[in-house]
Amino acid sequence: MSQVQPILSSLSPPTIRFIVNALVNSGEDLLAREILVKFSHATKSRLSEIDDVRALANLCRALGDVETAYGLYEAALELFPQPEDQRLLFLEIAGALEDNDEHSNALEVLHQLLVKNPHDSDAHSLAIKILNRMNLPEDARVHEEFLAKQGLQLAPERIAMGYWAASKAGTIERQEELRVRYLAALDEDLERTNSAPFSILTASDDPNLLLRVHQNFSRQCTYNRFAAVGDAKQIRVNDSEKIRVVYLSPDFREHAVSYLITDLVGLHDRESFEIFGVGLLPPDTSMIGVRIQDNFDEFFDLSHMRTADIAAAVRALNPHIVVDLCGYTRGFRPSLFERFPQSLVVNYLGYPGTVGSPYHDYILGDRIVTPEGCDSDYSERVIRLPCCYQSNSPSRAITPVDFQKTGLPTDHFIFCSFNGRQKMNLETLNAWAEILDRCQDSILWLLDCGPSNKDILAYFGDKASRIRFAPKARNAEHLGRLKHAHLALDTFPYGAHTTASDALFAGVPTLARLGRSFQSRVSHSIMTHAGVESLSASSWPEYIQHAVDEYSAFEGGASRYSGTLLNLTKSHPYNISFTTACIEAAFRDIVSERRV
Repeated sequence: MSQVQPILSSLSPPTIRFIVNALVNSGEDLLAREILVKFSHATKSRLSEIDDVRALANLCRALGDVETAYGLYEAALELFPQPEDQRLLFLEIAGALEDNDEHSNALEVLHQLLVKNPHDSDAHSLAIKILNRMNLPEDARVHEEFLAKQGLQLAPERIAMGYWAASKAGTIERQEELRVRYLAALDEDLERTNSAPFSILTASDDPNLLLRVHQNFSRQCTYNRFAAVGDAKQIRVNDSEKIRVVYLSPDFREHAVSYLITDLVGLHDRESFEIFGVGLLPPDTSMIGVRIQDNFDEFFDLSHMRTADIAAAVRALNPHIVVDLCGYTRGFRPSLFERFPQSLVVNYLGYPGTVGSPYHDYILGDRIVTPEGCDSDYSERVIRLPCCYQSNSPSRAITPVDFQKTGLPTDHFIFCSFNGRQKMNLETLNAWAEILDRCQDSILWLLDCGPSNKDILAYFGDKASRIRFAPKARNAEHLGRLKHAHLALDTFPYGAHTTASDALFAGVPTLARLGRSFQSRVSHSIMTHAGVESLSASSWPEYIQHAVDEYSAFEGGASRYSGTLLNLTKSHPYNISFTTACIEAAFRDIVSERRV
């Protein structure tokens, strides 16, 4: 490699980018990175265009080499002393630090920018994004409100994060204002606007819009352009060998995904399958974290590795199927799933809908979350399981909790919703307020949302005294107290998923507000497969009337649906043996369909 150093240093940045792309497309990630690093070191002092620096550094970041990107930025700070160039470089450095999960350092860089110019909307916008990733919505809201008070607008590519901050910790009015602006910005210039996939799930139920937003985000994240995409991808498998499946997730720890999937992993037929787990965030020592890791044939914590190295380690396992349990949730690795040209990539469970990626071959759904006729709203090929798409673990622990410890009043009908604050919006709260108004001896039991509780209480006005907040608790204790509720009220358009399966485990029905998109249909799928199909509504008036009817029919004690919900029928979401068999049949089918 040292012999080609003089040749590399004589090439232009566009030529190097072409060479690097070609190598990556051929699976030569390590060689591509080595060439890029040597070129960057040889030419740092001769770069004449700041756009070349940014392009080369972005290549380094895409290949997981943040250190080389930092070196390019540092050299550029000396080469380009103009204030605007310095500002752009500082923003790039903060973005690179964020990529590397150095959030505090990224915020420090942004602080330096804001000291020089407190009105730098780009710096505020990036700070909002980083603080949201750190799960500090109150801090993110400070930046968003500062911009609003100064009459400054969030940059189109950051408005989604501002909306997300408001939905996590803002007032209902501000959340709705930003939702409207967000959707208007998408309508005006979708390609520039989106930068937060979860935001669109809470903002819209339009499945075509969701697809286009996710496709755009996928284009922003992906780097490689493998030839084997979509139906063209084929895999090699011998008749005598087991199907090798790798589950990738950042959530093999105390997390909802682990509570859902632990028993599935353990029950896979080892006569036909080899099952591997790969962690994208550090695992923990919680009981559920240890259990799910033990249930794999082999578990690998690769959270400390670069994306390209993670991909190489997974490819070394020669998997026939790679299951993405993450989507765009916390811990996802941009460009990871495009690096498996010899494996089928399946989108499952971690993200409620399409990821818009040409590198994801399939998505597992069912007849309710992905009904017939919706296939064009997914970039993946839809597989409809003959069970509820959501696997559940009946081995979950539950700690009995006495009614007195809930702090709830006696002789009241208990409505509840343990969805996060970000799923609540103006329409949902309007419906809940009317339900409370028409059901006088009722309580609405919500998850403690922290400081934003006061905004929720303010919204309900004179009915605020009938709102109760449940503090966050360990899962087993939460399940124990949940049984004291009589009806769970779903949110819309982003409805209950794990919270609905929690309610089912406790024998509590969920009233679904049924929509057109995946994230608004999950609770209805869970309830239907558990034997109660009637508790769903396609409009708010119908939803409100259902809630009032349940209140009126209540005669004390447990819900009238509890017996049905706890009866483990064939397609029940907690009949994990049937769910496992359905998923294994789907895996066999896709392997058979794509084998060489």
